[in-house]
Amino acid sequence: MILKKETLLTKEDQELGARVRHNLQRNAVLEIPSDLRIAISSGVVRLEGTVSLPAEKAMIEEVVRFTEGVLAVENALRVRPCASRRSSS
Repeated sequence: MILKKETLLTKEDQELGARVRHNLQRNAVLEIPSDLRIAISSGVVRLEGTVSLPAEKAMIEEVVRFTEGVLAVENALRVRPCASRRSSS
């Protein structure tokens, strides 16, 4: 899980990033994608990476959305196509 630092983050966004990472890591139901990237700007969190199932995409967004201080979530997570899920299992 990488917190993208495309620009200098404000102290508030740094703290928000720490809360988002903490909430995602402590959620026992979620398997966090190894390529998950998080970008934060003024309380808006953008999620990027690849997940196996649409439900995973939705659950990650929900955890982030209910993190204190998050104003909005841009969920750009991609769902791996069915064929590639079968071959990796």
